Amino acid sequence: MKTPRWTRPTVDMAMTLVYLLQMAPSRLGGVYHEFAGIGFVALFALHHLLNWGWLGRASKARGLVPRVNAVLDVVLTACVVSIAVTGILMSKHALAATPLAGLASGACCTLCDLRLIAATGSA
Repeated sequence: MKTPRWTRPTVDMAMTLVYLLQMAPSRLGGVYHEFAGIGFVALFALHHLLNWGWLGRASKARGLVPRVNAVLDVVLTACVVSIAVTGILMSKHALAATPLAGLASGACCTLCDLRLIAATGSA
């Protein structure tokens, strides 16, 4: 199924807005910061699902610029995953009453490994 043209820019704008609002946790409060972080991770995953074909094309492309972009994509994904994992482990509001800390950190690490394997093309 082909996604509508407005989907990718809408997801990207929503990610940008949530990210910018997250930069002021002292003004908006810790509860908002944690729930916005969960929303950002969901939007980040959706962004990567919508743009998954780009990674395949970038890995086959020749030249320095596409390869640098692919490396930056992998590094930024690893950074966001590590921030999400530490956020889950430090959660005081959104995930405080759930046993997700250990489960989610393991799942995020596994997803990060799979992403790196997919990006490098090695098994």
